[in-house]
Amino acid sequence: MIPTSCKNGGGKIRNVMLSQNDFKILIKSTSNQNLKKALTLSYHFGIRAAECAKLKFEDIKSNGVSIYKSMI
Repeated sequence: MIPTSCKNGGGKIRNVMLSQNDFKILIKSTSNQNLKKALTLSYHFGIRAAECAKLKFEDIKSNGVSIYKSMI
């Protein structure tokens, strides 16, 4: 079930995060290193798959990740 949010007029948004245990299971389920990197970025920075796919090396800094022109 998708939780209801009052931030977007009561519409349904996905604001549930994987548990750390589920994340570890997901990471262990693949041997694809690029997928593991994408999943790790998505999990730790809370970015969408489409945002992760558009990231460039220069977007990743020592103090975080820069996301430009993201859809809300």
